[in-house]
Amino acid sequence: MKDARRSRPRRSTAAISLVNVGKKTIQDKKAGDDTRKSQIESLKQVDGKLILQGAEQGREGVRDGYGWTIAVMEDTGQMVLTASGDLVAVAAFGACTPY
Repeated sequence: MKDARRSRPRRSTAAISLVNVGKKTIQDKKAGDDTRKSQIESLKQVDGKLILQGAEQGREGVRDGYGWTIAVMEDTGQMVLTASGDLVAVAAFGACTPY
């Protein structure tokens, strides 16, 4: 694919999100309101991992919706997030801690 762009992995300022498994929501800690809240549509335990999945509509009038998956290792709290949409994919690594 000659149109594909490559980028190097980079470190960024840690984003903190609050995951509420009981309510099946993920919310941006900074926002404090529902504007940055995502619904967890699927939640499963698979082979020592907690798998969370959802999809976001994006902005009205723009084809920018995407699907996402977060896999949390139950023994260490380490996590991997993947998201994909129209010709774009993102992978991120992090850790979950109780709050």
